[in-house]
Amino acid sequence: MSRSAAASGVLTCALLLSACGAPASPTASASVSPSGPVGSVSVNLTRLVGVEIADRTAAAIEIAFDAAAAAGLIAPLPAETDFATQAVLCLFIGERDTGGWAVAVQSIRIVEGRMEITARETEPRGGTGTGGATYPADCVLIDRSALPVGQLPVTSTDTTSDEFIVDGVIDVPAPSGAP
Repeated sequence: MSRSAAASGVLTCALLLSACGAPASPTASASVSPSGPVGSVSVNLTRLVGVEIADRTAAAIEIAFDAAAAAGLIAPLPAETDFATQAVLCLFIGERDTGGWAVAVQSIRIVEGRMEITARETEPRGGTGTGGATYPADCVLIDRSALPVGQLPVTSTDTTSDEFIVDGVIDVPAPSGAP
């Protein structure tokens, strides 16, 4: 399936609020705080290591602001995740016919009320993957304090080709305990 076919299948983001169970997680993560253009705010992100990411047949950006919603995206949920200050953001590039595909979130910025995600999508070596269909995705923990409350348009692009991956709108709730 081509990137454009996967991207055209989904142009909205979902805020997952369904309840699913997930065990606690060992964590091995590193913080990343990339810089961006003047007038933009970089969103601190922490790479998640050792988690299984849910399969999505279509390209999408999904974000979870609580443990129940995050359990629908990743397992196990890192034990030290603090949803008062963090959210889980996942970038799905959709179904691919073979293995060997991957995606990795590189940076997240808020620019003029819009979230811009840059990611690196990689194809199988030699252009031919092996095995059956796969569902490449990457999930990161992000700092909630950089996110404006309300509807937030979001777009993701590939850092190497500058090609569109997927876009949509996410609903950002006020953090619990906020006025």
